[in-house]
Amino acid sequence: MENEILELLKLNDKALSVYDIYDALNLKTTEDLKNLMKTGAIMSLSGILDEKKQMVIDAYEKENLELVEEIHQDQWTSFVVKRID
Repeated sequence: MENEILELLKLNDKALSVYDIYDALNLKTTEDLKNLMKTGAIMSLSGILDEKKQMVIDAYEKENLELVEEIHQDQWTSFVVKRID
């Protein structure tokens, strides 16, 4: 299933949207998602519980993705990140 999702994401190299990112982190797809992006591409990450947001930020910063925007609603956070390398 994970490989099928990654193949679908390859269809658009300028922007990606990923939902329920906590599960994606458990699948260790952070590096895979970055590799689908060209330099300068952006990715929207949503469905992140506030209590897990720092873990998500750390994981994506480790992959050299820049946090562009952070959005909060109730107990949920969404991020927009950009590939900078």
